[in-house]
Amino acid sequence: LTIAIPTYNNFKQLVDTLLTLTTSVEYPYKIVVINNGDSVDPNGEDFEESLRKWVRYGHLKVINAGENLGWMKAINKAFVEECDTRLFCMMNDDLLFLPYDTIFMRELCSYFRFPEIGAVGPCSNFAFSAQNLWRHGLPRVFVTSVLIGFCMIVRSDLFSEIGGLDEGLSGGDDFDLSTLIRQRGFKLLVDR
Repeated sequence: LTIAIPTYNNFKQLVDTLLTLTTSVEYPYKIVVINNGDSVDPNGEDFEESLRKWVRYGHLKVINAGENLGWMKAINKAFVEECDTRLFCMMNDDLLFLPYDTIFMRELCSYFRFPEIGAVGPCSNFAFSAQNLWRHGLPRVFVTSVLIGFCMIVRSDLFSEIGGLDEGLSGGDDFDLSTLIRQRGFKLLVDR
């Protein structure tokens, strides 16, 4: 699994995301941070050096974009330059992973053993629609028509075939990707 995390001058939340991910979630994954913002952290230190002091994880790659590429272009850049794994995850830089939920990524990735699954996503207290934790009465795992891109895992070959995210959109890239995945005959799955 390759996890791509774009960030723009959000160092503190990015560190929290990476610390909770790397200390709470076990799975063979590599992380690619695409720095769309300043080349220094809030204290004026080199962004990558400072990040590595906080997050001691051997499979962490930092791409300093040198400009704000935006979300979609940053995700595509990480995929093209760094994804050599079967699965690809796009993730926001402000997620927190629950302590002791070590199988989070392994469980989400396990659904790809079914060839009809194209993408999988979890729930959040901030997402809308069926991926909102506050929506009661839904089954724990279910097929949906749209996955929100705050944390979405997709088959790498499928993401490549689609051509990545449409950088010409001014939003709704996750809706577009969900539609393209379904048009190719794959299902989108939510694991609450």
